Amino acid sequence: MKKTMLSVFLSIVLLLLCVGAALASPMPGTEDAAFAAALEEDKLRLKPYDISINIDNQNLYGEITRLNTVLEQYEMETYSLLYVPTEGETAIAGDDFYSSFSFYSLFSGGNKMLLTDGHGLAMVYDGDSGEARSIVPVEGLDPEYCGLMYSLLCKPEPAGVAWSSDGRYIALSFLRNTLLMARLDCNLLLIDTEEGTVRPLLDLPYPVKAITGNFFGAPFRAVFDTEKPVLYYEMYRVPNAIAGPYNQLRAYDLTTGETRVLSLSDFSTTTSDPALLVTPLGIANTYAHIKMNEDFGIAFRGERSTGTYIHGDPESPIAAQARNSRLLAVSDTHGLLLTGLSGAQPGTVGPTIHLFALDGISAALYDTVLSIQPDNAPQERLAQANLADLLAADAAENVLRPQLHNAVFSPDGNYILLAYHVQGGEYGLYIHDIARGVTGRIDLSAAFETSPNYLGAYGLPFTNADTGMHWLPDGRIMLAVGDGMRIFELSIAE
Repeated sequence: MKKTMLSVFLSIVLLLLCVGAALASPMPGTEDAAFAAALEEDKLRLKPYDISINIDNQNLYGEITRLNTVLEQYEMETYSLLYVPTEGETAIAGDDFYSSFSFYSLFSGGNKMLLTDGHGLAMVYDGDSGEARSIVPVEGLDPEYCGLMYSLLCKPEPAGVAWSSDGRYIALSFLRNTLLMARLDCNLLLIDTEEGTVRPLLDLPYPVKAITGNFFGAPFRAVFDTEKPVLYYEMYRVPNAIAGPYNQLRAYDLTTGETRVLSLSDFSTTTSDPALLVTPLGIANTYAHIKMNEDFGIAFRGERSTGTYIHGDPESPIAAQARNSRLLAVSDTHGLLLTGLSGAQPGTVGPTIHLFALDGISAALYDTVLSIQPDNAPQERLAQANLADLLAADAAENVLRPQLHNAVFSPDGNYILLAYHVQGGEYGLYIHDIARGVTGRIDLSAAFETSPNYLGAYGLPFTNADTGMHWLPDGRIMLAVGDGMRIFELSIAE
């Protein structure tokens, strides 16, 4: 049986990620004095990024042919073109780009992109070499498992995509499938973008059911080292004959193929963090005990540390929300933690953002949250506030504070992009200068006609929303809007 390819995909391959001519004006850098001045005067604005995409039809035809050759070897459904390609290039831009893909992921270090159309095609485009590659299974796999693996490849979990620092490798993990659907056969998929291949990282028995998975473990959560060709990943539920260890943190050497166990946890913990983070203190993720609500915190493990656990206070107002904690981002000096994902009633905990210093980190970070007052002057909009005091004030006044629901550092770590909303009302964005304490409002009128729902929201269920926000090294910003991600640029209003 042939699979029919979306005709619009035939006009897409070359993504011009860094073409300055497509921009109305250069994007301001955070190091510019003009950026600092615009921030203080609320003159930064968000604009849709002018996407221009071209495709060489012969290139696409060759890659589809390569894909079908491999699929036929595994007796899988092949992918058919709707017409015979001709010489030359066609183009697509703007909203058509977003409607053409069920998923896309940008490599933050350069112009590379992973694309899937949801109908059986996964491709990587390298803007530096001008080459597009379809992603095909390696040889020698179990045919039945190959079918499962390829279905996962073509419909990845957005937050489970990790790129190596040089952009060659992509690791796909499937946290939602593993934890919510007991799919312990998901494995961890490793894409080689130069070879155009994908393979399971581990040689696990197939099929793996939930009960037998307890004897082998299930890989989930991954991150690449920022300096070495090493992939760190966590094995969930790896008990011995009596008890624990429950989770293992492992390091896979991409050069030698060797795997080492770096650390283990001998108590039953899990978390909803979609990925691990490489930090100066070690490989980091939040944790929460599966059965005991009062056991929660942040773990720093691995080669860069002997293992540090920041245990939250079970008497803290935040304790009940511990299972929904997310470690959003870490710079060289600071970290951002999101606790709680839903709305709240006055006096109860809703989404809270915690900004903390890595130097001297302690459980006190849960007691202090970022509080925003949109109507205040830029120098007084954002403050560190005691959570218990805020909750008491909300309850006494029977009001709901504007809620910060996501945050990410700028590429240089000196600024924070913040997403907020008023429950039942508008959504907005602010940029905070950490050193100067200035918080500027971003004008959204050039990007949206009306206030967009779920702007920058983290981890919306069953959508492409990813982790909600990315601030890319070249200044572009990726944001969740509704049920998908969009690309924008910052500019300075005249």
